[in-house]
Amino acid sequence: MDQERTADNDLIIAPANPTTLRQTCLERRAQRNCQRILKSDAAIAMGGIITFGTEAQAVIQALSRAEQRAMYRSIGERLAERLNTTLTGLVVHNDEAAPHAHFQMPGYDLDGVPLSKTVTRRSPARYRTLRAKSWPRRG
Repeated sequence: MDQERTADNDLIIAPANPTTLRQTCLERRAQRNCQRILKSDAAIAMGGIITFGTEAQAVIQALSRAEQRAMYRSIGERLAERLNTTLTGLVVHNDEAAPHAHFQMPGYDLDGVPLSKTVTRRSPARYRTLRAKSWPRRG
């Protein structure tokens, strides 16, 4: 982490706090008429990271701040849409070796299904192309 570039980080969507996430999950679960209550240790959020290959990193770094915001938001929103959920946090890190963003989503989708049931080990491979489709190649 480069302390001199910390100001280049960008808080696009402030991550939701645990109380808000838990309430969102409870509301979503209520749609399914679950017979059991939400466990105290249930996953109420899913976090992830948006990264790029080495060739794309130079292109990303050459984008203006506004273009980077639009790109990361587009990728995050498309991923949330694909997972049938919403984006509740998005933070860009430009102070490290490679530009990337961390995202947060509620642990239950819009139909009240836990993301742990829909996101599997094979899921990342299916979502890799979202980056390319969300933001056309430049230069």
